[in-house]
Amino acid sequence: MARERKFRLKFQSDSGVFYQINIFDNDGLTDVLYEPNLGVNGFELTYQNKDQDRFTGLIPSECQFEIYIEGNAQQQEINKIKAAEYGRYQMEIQRSETTDTTGEYSLYWCGNLLNDISPEQDVAYPKKFTLTAICGLAALQDVQFDDGVGYSTPSSYQTLQYFGYALRLQVATTVFWGDSDPYISTYVDWTTPNMTHAANRDPLVYSRFNFMAFVELGENGTKTYSSAFDLLNGICKAFGMRCFLADGKWNIIQVNYYDNWTTGNTHFYRNYYKANTLQGVPNESGSVSGVISEGTNIKRLANGDFDYLAVLKEVIAEYDKINAFNIPFISYDNNSGSTYPYAFNFNEIPIWNGYRYSDFQYSGGNYAFNNSANNLLTINLGEVVAQTGATLSFKRRFNYGLIDGNEFTPYSSTNIYEYSQNQCKVVITGRFKLVGASETKYARIYPGGEQWVDNDNYFLTGATFQSYLFNQNGLVNEITMTGDTAEIPFDGQLYAEFYATVEYSLQGWTSTIVTPTTPTADNLLIFSAPSYDNTEGINYNVDGTTSAVQIYKAKNSPSGTPLLTGDIYEVGKLYIGSGGTGVGNLETFNLTTLTWEVNPQGFRAFNSGSYVPLTKLLVQEILDGQQAGSGVYNGSLKITDKTKFTYLDGITISGSNYMPSQCTFNANSDTWNGDYYALNLSGETQVITVGVYNGNQSNIGNTPTNWTGILN
Repeated sequence: MARERKFRLKFQSDSGVFYQINIFDNDGLTDVLYEPNLGVNGFELTYQNKDQDRFTGLIPSECQFEIYIEGNAQQQEINKIKAAEYGRYQMEIQRSETTDTTGEYSLYWCGNLLNDISPEQDVAYPKKFTLTAICGLAALQDVQFDDGVGYSTPSSYQTLQYFGYALRLQVATTVFWGDSDPYISTYVDWTTPNMTHAANRDPLVYSRFNFMAFVELGENGTKTYSSAFDLLNGICKAFGMRCFLADGKWNIIQVNYYDNWTTGNTHFYRNYYKANTLQGVPNESGSVSGVISEGTNIKRLANGDFDYLAVLKEVIAEYDKINAFNIPFISYDNNSGSTYPYAFNFNEIPIWNGYRYSDFQYSGGNYAFNNSANNLLTINLGEVVAQTGATLSFKRRFNYGLIDGNEFTPYSSTNIYEYSQNQCKVVITGRFKLVGASETKYARIYPGGEQWVDNDNYFLTGATFQSYLFNQNGLVNEITMTGDTAEIPFDGQLYAEFYATVEYSLQGWTSTIVTPTTPTADNLLIFSAPSYDNTEGINYNVDGTTSAVQIYKAKNSPSGTPLLTGDIYEVGKLYIGSGGTGVGNLETFNLTTLTWEVNPQGFRAFNSGSYVPLTKLLVQEILDGQQAGSGVYNGSLKITDKTKFTYLDGITISGSNYMPSQCTFNANSDTWNGDYYALNLSGETQVITVGVYNGNQSNIGNTPTNWTGILN
């Protein structure tokens, strides 16, 4: 079985453009090619934008065309399409402005055929059937974003890579592109001061986040992945951009690009070939106009109309920066003997000789903690931001005891008080370490709101949490270690550090310490197994609450006075953004130091304005385009020559720039029908408020009464 072309369908549009539709069977048995006739429309290509919403993220497209089947052999192929699973049959549209010659055609659109075919006519041949293909974005609703991709260990990927994996491996139409063909084009220019604004520097490449922001963890450790659609759509929402297939490539463009895109050097484009890994520079970059003026080659047809989107009084976005998996373990470090930095798959805490999970003992160099006296386990927890009322809490269950089948008898004696495992006890010690720009502070993991202090020795001299006797029956001992800190004193790199000792005494508990170098000491295990219990973990709290949503509001304020009436635009919940300690915190690449930075200084739009957090910039940009409402053109645009006018392009109508919304392209008549939204960014004053909201998040349009840390 092989990939076979089954149908080739050709026509020439009113303006003289040649189109060719090819239908492929990825599981074909024969290489017979059929060339029946098409219906009068050639094909109709529809883009499914959310109504009245300029900031729809993923915009799926579908293509419909009529085909006249001329005999039983062609009928059998249609019957196979009706019964085929999604993805077996695929189609492409090719376009040529010159001649009906194979070498002159280029890719215009492609997709997967659906098996939903119009009812069969009870007539003699030729019979008319309506076939439908989709670009594949809509089908991502039914696919977990890890399916066929292999995300496993919680880690960060560059933002554009998430699009690359989904489009290549899950949409799975990449066969229509060659390795050196433009596959993804981006038009994104919200940059940080250390990312810098340049044609070949793509913010979607020079930013990254942990995919666990789109994963829910069950209490038993099971992971529930969001759909690939929700992942990509969430990224689009956070950056104020849209993604769709047009002009033979996938396009990612920020909505407000269209306002100034008439000037070629205003905004940048970046083209990535199919073979590009999306981790470095684009294959092509530069600046070009993407807005066409109507009136010469593109004309408005009669019976169109102009309407308006409502004036916005407020834009609201929620950045859910804290969740159950809020503070992930980035790496472990055994920094008192040999150093073993290692990114683990689970959030286990191995204090002595590794850890044990699901009745299986792990060992090896990367788990070899306490291989020398006074050995210390350090867990890198990433950056933490200080704000009013922000504290840290800790709660984990620890197991300690003997490896099954072993004894712990480092000293032999005939004394009646001979030492045995029942005369041992374990001491577990823990603390938080906060490294700021100019100072370092420590806080014990101990109940009672522990203060942050400067003394490094505080860890070993006064931080003992508990002491318990070993149980001779082996690893059945368990304690729960809890603690909380006073308010976080400053921004910085956060670590959790742990130390354990085992003590014995022949008489009177003189607390002689057993060092790890003692023979048979390796028979000991002291660890906290991986935990997915929502009541456990290392949490960043705001006013004692382990769940916080950061809310950004942009208020329409002509002449500095906020409007009291108008529509409220709700972006919804975002899972990536700048600031906070959640796994969705966006890291950006510093082009000077060549390192990744947590909590970037801020973003600014199109190389203008001031640097602000990503979500703050988002609400500002959304309101900018609709402070005075927004014009809508609803009608038909006729292409009168061979100009290639695609869904990517904007158009100037009566002096205003418009961008495509819900639109359908009739290829035979060279006509676009649907809605176009006007873009005219306002310079009016906005009031931006930022707050952390704890508790019930319903009725988000109203100002919550329990916001904290409101900033203007």
